[in-house]
Amino acid sequence: MSKAVQKFLGACERYSGEPCAELRTATSAFLDAARGDPELLTLAGRGFSELAPAAAAWLALTYGTAVETGLSAELTGAQLLPAFDAWVARLPTANDGELSEPTREQSRLIPSFPFVCQAVVSTLARLPEEREARYRVERTTKRLDELCSLSHGARWVREALNKASGRLFVLHPESGRGVELSYQGVSNCFHLFTLLQGAIGTSLSGGRVPDSETLGAARGETDDDARDEAWWHYGDPSNATPHIAASIWGESNPRDLPLVGGTQMILLWKPLLGSRSWDASFFRPQLAQFPPNASVERVLPEAEAHERLRARRIEPGAR
Repeated sequence: MSKAVQKFLGACERYSGEPCAELRTATSAFLDAARGDPELLTLAGRGFSELAPAAAAWLALTYGTAVETGLSAELTGAQLLPAFDAWVARLPTANDGELSEPTREQSRLIPSFPFVCQAVVSTLARLPEEREARYRVERTTKRLDELCSLSHGARWVREALNKASGRLFVLHPESGRGVELSYQGVSNCFHLFTLLQGAIGTSLSGGRVPDSETLGAARGETDDDARDEAWWHYGDPSNATPHIAASIWGESNPRDLPLVGGTQMILLWKPLLGSRSWDASFFRPQLAQFPPNASVERVLPEAEAHERLRARRIEPGAR
């Protein structure tokens, strides 16, 4: 085994909660060696099953640093994610909605768990297919939901799984216009509505000049309290007329937006029954690895916008 791996795991083994100069030096040497030989990340992975919880958490943080500085998320993830799953399985389980009292062994795991979660978030941010697969497994998300009351680390990972990115056709039937928009790092449609409104502004009828403070909060640039309201009724394209039952619900995940021809689509109608509103709690928690934003990629040519509307049985100019 590489001397860098041996020295690194040996220094990890002596770690008890406060990184000493020896550990920092060994960690830097290991990362430098891994940049030249990424397979060292695989060799060091045995430490996840051999080290005490605090030391294994330092190993996890090192893998997180490796990913954030350009090393392969596939290599680190192959070691880190199974170790995370094993850690999750060892933590208290829920009975009738309540977590059991931690055993002595579990009490040793809990303080170090957030550090493992921090590294997992960095890794999942660079493995979108893995993140999507885990989001789709109900037992995985349910288990993380259980652990959110035990550790904020579980909430970070749960939120990382929630984060959605995609492309979206936004059509405005009344004007017969539309845009193609991209979005990133969004967990719910209320958050998406604010980012979408900020991206579109006054370019479509019914739009407004975005409030800079609200948009800053939605983009994670500030942690300020903010409120926003819907400038339009956000409609499901399966319905050719505006109807409250055919709404895009703000609490839903953007992954679940309707697909038309393989691309998500939303219709913008005049507000129904007054404007919906929401607060900045829907923008949180923010994760630095998933900066939220939305931007207009292109304004649809009039002919294309009209064609897409008519394909939904909507005549441009419909109210």
